[in-house]
Parts: sequence; C-alpha cells; structure tokens
Amino acid sequence: AEYMGNNRTRTSSMSLKVSQQTIKPSKIKKLEELDQIRVDYRKKAETYSREADLAIEIFDAIRSIKDPEHPYTLEQLEVLHQDLIDIKEISGKYFITVEFVPIAPNYKFASQLGLAIRMKLEKRLLNPSDYKIDIIIREGKHKFKKQLDRQLNDKERVCAAKENETLMAEIDALIL
Repeated sequence: AEYMGNNRTRTSSMSLKVSQQTIKPSKIKKLEELDQIRVDYRKKAETYSREADLAIEIFDAIRSIKDPEHPYTLEQLEVLHQDLIDIKEISGKYFITVEFVPIAPNYKFASQLGLAIRMKLEKRLLNPSDYKIDIIIREGKHKFKKQLDRQLNDKERVCAAKENETLMAEIDALIL
C-alpha cells in the first residue's frame, strides 16, 4: 500500500517520507516518553524562577501543534524541544526565543510551523506587551534559515499573514 501526495510517500512499513527524508516510527516519540521527559525537566527546574516556570508554560502551550503533513505533533516529531526555549527578563519585560528544528533541510512548511508557534503563544500569553517573542530555526537545520527567521519575526510580514484568511484557517487547524 503506497501512495504519493503532498511531497510524501507512505509505505506498508508505516514510515513517512518527506522531501527525501524518511521518518521511521521508531523516531517518533511516544506520548509516554514525552511525559517522562517533561517530569524530568520539571524536577531539574525545582529551583523556582519565573523564567523556568514560563519556559514550561510556553512548551506546554506549543507542544501540541500539529504538523501540516503528518498526523503527529511537533513534539512527537522532535521539531520542538523544551530546552530550545530561552527566556530572559530585563526590566520587567520577557524576551522569549523559541527555536525549532524542521524535519528536513528544505521543509516547505517551516514558515507555517513558525507562524503557528507565534499565533499559539500570542493567544496564550496574558499581557502581550510584556513579552517580545522571537521564533527562529535551529542553525544548520534549514536551507533558508536566515530568510525564514527574518520573515517569522518581521512585524509587517506577520501582520500581513494574519490578514490572509486562508493561511490563518490553515494555522488555526494546526494549533487546535
């Protein structure tokens, strides 16, 4: 049972192929494993700090975002990791950097994933003016990293994306 569509192939062994990269079921994290990782991370952050607490809150908010091509979350595909969230507090304002790892160096949905992360955070954080959010791609993990980072963090481009009803419907489907 093979089929082709949207740049992916599914074979009878249930591995997924995206942009010349096969994702084997053994590479997809099981939800139980991910829960244990979160418990371990919380134990490490026992020394309370607002930044550590906020990092956990942010990860919990964005980990369930779905991939546009696969029936898995970004956490399951290891696109997002809790340790890739950096938070610094300066004069009462929080500077949040969320780094993510696209599943392939030429992954065509990287900008949608970045927008989905931004939209989910903007909906979740209470006082948006207290935060500066940067969404970036991990160094060396995408062919167009610099261009995508610029696009994902440019206020005018993000506003233009928000006005695109079709794109926002796709993003909303990912973050539900």
